[in-house]
Amino acid sequence: TAPGLQKRIPVTGVTTTCTFNDMPPGTYAVAVLHDENSNNKLDTNFLGIPLEGYGMSNNHTHALRRPTWNESKFVAAAAMTVTLRVTLRY
Repeated sequence: TAPGLQKRIPVTGVTTTCTFNDMPPGTYAVAVLHDENSNNKLDTNFLGIPLEGYGMSNNHTHALRRPTWNESKFVAAAAMTVTLRVTLRY
């Protein structure tokens, strides 16, 4: 699997699940965007602040800056199942 892997999953309730299979061992981070108006982008205001829901692995979201790699990363070992719960910020 290549860096920057993406999946589009329809939102059908307050909880949605997304599964990535056969990922090689490594260090990863996950970004989740709720494209509420289905325009294939994260809408922002004139200051660049998101107008749609977003979240990151480890749930480090900040009002005035993007989370860092170190705040968001996690390690997946070979044959390991990793379950992340990402809370979206609106």
